[in-house]
Amino acid sequence: MELQQCYKAQSRVSEQLVVEIAESRTLKAVVQEKETAVDDLQNELTAMRLLIFLFMFLIPKVMYLYFFEVTAFCL
Repeated sequence: MELQQCYKAQSRVSEQLVVEIAESRTLKAVVQEKETAVDDLQNELTAMRLLIFLFMFLIPKVMYLYFFEVTAFCL
C-alpha cells in the first residue's frame, strides 16, 4: 500500500513540475519581449536626444554663423 501511495505522490509531483516548467517558459518569453521593448525604447530615446541636441545647439549656431557671413558679404 505504501508503495502505491509513493507512486501517486510521485505522479502528482511530476505533473506539478510539468505545469511549473510550462509557466516558467511562458514567463521567460514575456521577459524577453519586455527586454526587447526596453531596448527599442532606449534606442528611440537616444535618437530623440540627438535630435534635441541638433535643434537646440547646433542648428542655431549654424544659422548664427550663416547670418553673419551673409551680412558681412552684403556690406
